[in-house]
Amino acid sequence: MATFNKKFRYRFDNFMAKGGKSIFISLFVVFLAGLIFLAGIRLGIYGASEAPSDERKMGFFGQVYITFLQMTDPGNMAQDVKSSTGFKIAAILAGAVGVVIFSMLIGLITTALDQKMARCARSIRR
Repeated sequence: MATFNKKFRYRFDNFMAKGGKSIFISLFVVFLAGLIFLAGIRLGIYGASEAPSDERKMGFFGQVYITFLQMTDPGNMAQDVKSSTGFKIAAILAGAVGVVIFSMLIGLITTALDQKMARCARSIRR
């Protein structure tokens, strides 16, 4: 009898075998999961007493937005210069996760482009 783990792996393999679209969707889901996780860390720090008053003024959506900015552009970490150590650690984690996901997206685009060019080259030779 198939276990849940085997069924999940089978469905995941079938989903990923569909090509670039499914891989892009998977990367988007990983990005959203990372955003939620890292925003949760930042919000946990936000709720702590060590958070400076500037960070307390941002509110929930402000913290999620800052996390999004740090994931999509690690250069946005500069806005946490006066922040507490916890916020700096959250910013570094967000930047690292963002760079990894962006690198995977570049790899996906490069691979898809390479496959398309190879297909075109094969059709020209025929």
